[in-house]
Amino acid sequence: MKGTDLDRVMSSTPADKLAAQVVGRGEHWEPQRPEGWPSADYTGPPPLRRVPDWLSDLSGHRYRELAVIGLIKAVQQSGWSLWLVRCRCGSWEDRTAKAIAARHGGRCWRCEVWARIKEGREPWVAQRRPKPPKDAVGAVLASRSVKRAPTNSMQQALSKALNGKMGNE
Repeated sequence: MKGTDLDRVMSSTPADKLAAQVVGRGEHWEPQRPEGWPSADYTGPPPLRRVPDWLSDLSGHRYRELAVIGLIKAVQQSGWSLWLVRCRCGSWEDRTAKAIAARHGGRCWRCEVWARIKEGREPWVAQRRPKPPKDAVGAVLASRSVKRAPTNSMQQALSKALNGKMGNE
């Protein structure tokens, strides 16, 4: 027996607020990939290679949110290898064997951004190392023992003292 239009309308309307949220359009937000994130991500798994005899097999290894799936690339001369990992959320990334052994970055970049947001921190700040000083004066001034910004007279006195001790005068 064919249903009436009222039956069709009643069955297409959510029963309550929760059902309306489940079947509703909703909002979607995709975080931007952090600048300087060390690994590449994939939409699907790339082709995997057979693990050579000279390399230890890391397939099946798990740490935090990641599971190692298989080998992507290996270079025998340097012993370097790149492995495919899959996050608990379903995204694919690559990691070096060194990063896997050290258990670095146990999440994909999306999960890392979400974790930082949940903790109330910045989503991602690329950590850059400061450039090393070019001379002894710069090294002393850059050390943690100098608690305030050095003045020109401090720099001159320090330079004079260091040059005197090194026999440059």
